[in-house]
Amino acid sequence: MDFNINTWMKGYLDELKALFGSSLLFVGLQGSYGRGEATEGSDIDAVVILDQVTPEDLKAYGAMLDMLPNREKVCGFISGRQELLNWERSDQKMLGISLDSTGNCLSDQK
Repeated sequence: MDFNINTWMKGYLDELKALFGSSLLFVGLQGSYGRGEATEGSDIDAVVILDQVTPEDLKAYGAMLDMLPNREKVCGFISGRQELLNWERSDQKMLGISLDSTGNCLSDQK
């Protein structure tokens, strides 16, 4: 079966929007797929930033991932805006995320 990351990301993004609505601030693709260097065995490094993340959000996110094709390839992380504000700016930039001093996303890949 051929895997197309663009098709997968569209379905992933649709599910994220349905699940989190306006709380969804950022969605990014990192790693080998993000760099365009993926091979058949590459995992999908997805980054999700929500306005605020709760334990219930994490459970809902895991359940959503379990319903997606190629679940076994998905890794990455989900975080809230406040948590991300505590990261070093260089780490935020490495992920392609930039926040202003109030926590507003300045770069948006969703």
